[in-house]
Amino acid sequence: MPTTMKVDYINAFIGATQNVFTSMLRSQVTLGQVSVKTSHVTAYDISGIIGLSGDAIGCVVVSFPMDTALAAYKAFAGEEVDPMDPNFLDAIGEVTNMIAGNAKAALEGMSISIGLPTTIMGRQHCVSAPQNVPFIVVPCHCELGNFAIEVAFRCVKD
Repeated sequence: MPTTMKVDYINAFIGATQNVFTSMLRSQVTLGQVSVKTSHVTAYDISGIIGLSGDAIGCVVVSFPMDTALAAYKAFAGEEVDPMDPNFLDAIGEVTNMIAGNAKAALEGMSISIGLPTTIMGRQHCVSAPQNVPFIVVPCHCELGNFAIEVAFRCVKD
């Protein structure tokens, strides 16, 4: 079965990420050169993972290096935090949840369900995606640091 991804679906998550960073973290996001990778190892240490089902099956990952995630926490919560504090991953999860909610609004009228985000921390963690589906990687930069949006899904309906 050939793998297809719809650019409108990917753009919904890119726009949602930019909106959340601008409104909640007061930081403008610029995009780098999009690339493709076949590895399921994430770009960075901390990832918010959004599952997709319905007409598209797969996931969207917002992946942060530790420094960027800590800066995002500070912008979001107004204070510094130890990465081992449970509030740290909760806040990254909440930012990811807001991105998912924003994307869901942009995808209104389409038969796509967005699951509750999961947050994972650890070097070189792997994220499951549909078989034979590559990850589209969108590098991002803002005043808080670099991060990446990684998208891997297969459309099951045209």
